[in-house]
Amino acid sequence: MPDTVPTVTRTFRTAIKIGEDYVTLEETITLGLAATDAEIAQAVALGWRIYAAQHNAMVEQVEQLREEQRHRRDSRPSTERQREAILKLAGERGVDALAEARQHYHTEFDQLTSQQASEMISNLQKIRPK
Repeated sequence: MPDTVPTVTRTFRTAIKIGEDYVTLEETITLGLAATDAEIAQAVALGWRIYAAQHNAMVEQVEQLREEQRHRRDSRPSTERQREAILKLAGERGVDALAEARQHYHTEFDQLTSQQASEMISNLQKIRPK
């Protein structure tokens, strides 16, 4: 039977709320009972390097997911209610909504995205009715 070296293990665990996200950090270090202060410091430093690498990878992944969500949200088609609001506001203000969509968004009125329709509604609301 092989000789076993006595060890000591210490686990540090914490949960942190960052914005709407929760992150749990856990680090376990196992060293021999005769570990020197330098070996302990080296183990802790390695733990921090691993944490930093994991954190950076997580930040990149979260940003990629958020960007994909923004893209999905920005590319949803406009709703019937939005198009009706645009036509009503445009009529009250003497604006040709179809021409406005083609000129500013380079698309046909019925092809506006939800985001574009929202912007158009906001812009039309700023114009005084005739």
